[in-house]
Amino acid sequence: MYKPCIVVPVYRHAKQFEAFSAYLPKDIPVIIIDDGNTDEDARILGNIGFPIIRLDVNQGKATALLAGMNKAMDEGYTHVLQIDADGQHNPDDIPRFLSTSQDNPGAFINSCPIYDKSAPKSRVYGRKITNFWVWVETGNDKIQDAMCGFRVYPLVAMSPILKKGLVFKRMGVDIELLVRACWANIKIITLDTKVSYPKDGITNFSLLKDNMNIFALHTLLVCTRLRRLIFG
Repeated sequence: MYKPCIVVPVYRHAKQFEAFSAYLPKDIPVIIIDDGNTDEDARILGNIGFPIIRLDVNQGKATALLAGMNKAMDEGYTHVLQIDADGQHNPDDIPRFLSTSQDNPGAFINSCPIYDKSAPKSRVYGRKITNFWVWVETGNDKIQDAMCGFRVYPLVAMSPILKKGLVFKRMGVDIELLVRACWANIKIITLDTKVSYPKDGITNFSLLKDNMNIFALHTLLVCTRLRRLIFG
């Protein structure tokens, strides 16, 4: 049985998600992870009407996403569609991603962003560096993007990875999950999707802190890849 849900980590984007949530499919359950938001943002999220997992202190995207995925498994869902709360992603693509997932239930449905003019150049070019290192870490040169947070996870196939936990708890989660899925021989299917950056949008990405964390993550993943190649 194919039983998907949508998981949305939210931090400082309650108002944006309140508006964006109206465009989500009405027939797919949604789980919100309130990642230590202010009381005002928590009130906004509570009024939207979706089930909420409340983290009292902000713990980062990885912790929030894993909390939502573990909750989905506990609730009997088979697949999780991850989408950002800030309105960057195109909700019209949700049916296409879920349909592809349903036709390939064991596959990890990844996305390749098609940017418009709103995308900051630093983010566009920075992703190219990460994508190169992901190719090195996985040996899979067919991966077109490793950082877009719009994708579908097959929970049964991913459960060993989720139970083991992730090394990095913040913005590197999308990279780490994809690389570890490749190492687990989970099939990766990539679909294009339009991505836009809302005007006057709030970003939780710290150019210094998060880029340093991502650099450390790539160092770890490359070393792990080399160890796997040498020792099996």
